[in-house]
Amino acid sequence: MSAEAQATLAEFVSEPAPDFDASGLCVTTPRFRLRNKSRAQAREWYWNEYDRDSYECPTCGGDGPFDVHHRDGDPLNNHPLNLVAICWLCHKSEHRRRRAVQRVQDWKDDYSDIIEVDA
Repeated sequence: MSAEAQATLAEFVSEPAPDFDASGLCVTTPRFRLRNKSRAQAREWYWNEYDRDSYECPTCGGDGPFDVHHRDGDPLNNHPLNLVAICWLCHKSEHRRRRAVQRVQDWKDDYSDIIEVDA
């Protein structure tokens, strides 16, 4: 691990006990802080490359407001090909769709486990 990576990791790990927001989500874990920092970097990079004022959502053609979306779902992967800005409605729909697809896959896995046990 490089010295720069170690210093960044030390910055996130050196915090005391975790704090929780109103919904009960832990907001000071190293992973949470790292994801937020990575998302902020993604937004900064993306809007330095593209003009926010003339940008249109590639999904619906809307004119904003926009969220920078990680295509592979990994907020730590800020490769330019992994980032796309979509309007917040399309962004919400995309994450809802992904959760539904994952639930269906989980059900299929559970069902195949049941079939294998009965066989």
